[in-house]
This record gives sequence, structure tokens and C-alpha cells, in this order.
Amino acid sequence: MKLEVRRGGIPSPMSISGVQEKESFVLDGNVLRPKNPGEHSTHILKFPTGHRAGNDTPANEHLTMSIARDIMKINTAESQLITLDDGSEAYVTKRFDIIKDGVNLEMYEFNMFLEHDDKYAASYEELADTIKSYSCLPAVDLLDFYTIIIFNYLFSNGDAHAKNFAFLGEIGALRISPMYDVLNTKIHVDDSYLALELFRDGEYPKAFEANGFYTGADFIEFGERIGLPSKTCKKVINQMCKHEEKVKKAIASSSMSEASKEAYLSMFLNRQKCLLS
Repeated sequence: MKLEVRRGGIPSPMSISGVQEKESFVLDGNVLRPKNPGEHSTHILKFPTGHRAGNDTPANEHLTMSIARDIMKINTAESQLITLDDGSEAYVTKRFDIIKDGVNLEMYEFNMFLEHDDKYAASYEELADTIKSYSCLPAVDLLDFYTIIIFNYLFSNGDAHAKNFAFLGEIGALRISPMYDVLNTKIHVDDSYLALELFRDGEYPKAFEANGFYTGADFIEFGERIGLPSKTCKKVINQMCKHEEKVKKAIASSSMSEASKEAYLSMFLNRQKCLLS
């Protein structure tokens, strides 16, 4: 679908966090326009940033989310890449907490259930505990959460903090939301392997302490620690790492610059090798 974008007014506050410049819009026919007073926005647009390789941020996020949805079969927020009047690209994503005609589901970012004010202070083990405590289907959501963690590592997303995971629904009937705000951040900023530590209290997995970087063994240990069978963890990792040719084709067809595509592929191959070692 071709969309026309009409910008204007003051950017509206949004519940979905992220690092890129973004504004909320309402889809009116095939036009995305600023929302009127009292309206719920239906879509979010993200624009190129001032970070390193900043013009590639929309294409980067679209590529990463498309790989997650189409190749890895992860439940993701609906999105597409559009070209603005000045020739630049923007990433547009549909708000998954808006059902229809302004009716919205309650959305609870994981940091709301934690004692930490800092969205980077928690560990993934603590986020897993949040799923066990509040999800109405914890076994299913825990596996989805684990799959997203592996994906984030494989595709160098170093900004998967506590506000980038959320529940949808009512208290007592909460489910983990579709994946959102995922891109290869390492192309744009010098960040760490993961946004959060895997284990609570600053403890590191055994293989990480020995190697100085994460391998599949670390994530299997993490999975077991949060209650997943090692066999399940190995299956997730192997399943994620068997699509190399499809990922290569997706990267090649991206509108990112050649330099960004080369960096993206190199990082993917390196992380894949680490996971399989």
C-alpha cells in the first residue's frame, strides 16, 4: 500500500519506546496525518537519525523486522518502509495496542513491574520472572521471550531493554506483545552484545567468563535457568541459524547503503558462528 504522509504540529507522546526520532499519526484512507485532539494515533513513523550511518536506520529496522517476521516466524508489529517527499525513507509501524476505531488494549512495558527506574538496570532473568508472574500463558510467552533474546543477539540489537518488552491485555489475562523496536544497533552506535545482563546480580554464564563473548552455551545455560529444557533451547538456536541463505538475500535486497549491508551481513555471520560454537 502506498501511503502519503502529512507532517505538522507537535509530535505526540507515545507508549512504545525507541531511540529514533518518531512521530505518531492517524491512517486516514491512504494518508498518514497528525492526530486531532482526542484521537488515538494508529501508526508511528521513525525517521533517519544523526547516529553513524543514520540515514540507514529506517531501512535497517524494516530489514530486521522483516527477517524476524518472514524468515524466523516471530510475531512482530506490522511495518513497512515508505519514501518521503524529500526522497528519504521512513519506517512506519502499526500500533498493535489499537484494535479498531480507537479501541485500545492496555499495554504494560516490563519496566512497570520491576523495582528499577532505569530501563537498563534489570537482567533478562528478571524479565523472565515477570513473565512467570504475570502472563496468563507463561510457558508459551517464556519460549517466545527466549526466541526474541536469541534473535536480538544474532542480529546485534543492543537496545532490547526493559521498555522494549511489553504485555497486552488486562491484569490477570496478560500476554507478551508482538516484538517491536528491533534493529541492528551496532551499525549506528558502539553498544554491547546485549542491552541487559542475562543473569541477575551481575553473575555471568560460565562460557562467557571463559571466552569473553557469548556463545550458544551461554544462552542454553540462560534458558535452563529460566525454566526451559536444554533440548528446547538448542532447537531454538539451531532453527534460528539455519536460514543463512534467506538472510543473505534479504540483506542484499535492502535499501541500506552497501557499507551498511556489508556490516550487517558480517555481524550476522559472526554472531551465528558464536551461537553454533
